[in-house]
Amino acid sequence: MQYYHIKSMTTFLYTNAYTQLESYESELEGLLATGKKKSKPPPRATLLEEFISRHKQHLLRLEQTLRLVDNLVIEPSELENVKEWVDDYVTRCEESPDDFEDVDGCYEEIMEQLETAVEVCWVG
Repeated sequence: MQYYHIKSMTTFLYTNAYTQLESYESELEGLLATGKKKSKPPPRATLLEEFISRHKQHLLRLEQTLRLVDNLVIEPSELENVKEWVDDYVTRCEESPDDFEDVDGCYEEIMEQLETAVEVCWVG
């Protein structure tokens, strides 16, 4: 895989996850607006809040991955499994949410580079 292929693949995954996030936020807003103020939120609202939280974690990791790609810190071969996992997540997160509880598990192969990049940002 070449640099531009990795960059476009990672950007595509980010865009798909972000689009889903916006959809979830909109749906949640609609559910909460139609519900009674003092009543318990519907189960779908709770589920959407979990999806939103998980999507934000993925988006953060994908942003960090894009930085690694931009800085040529990561090898293309290291992203193939990440791509498959994130693609699977975006496709199946609603039907099997329990399969995707561990966000960092997806990025396990590149976690060391991600953590180093975060440290450099905070120290630098």
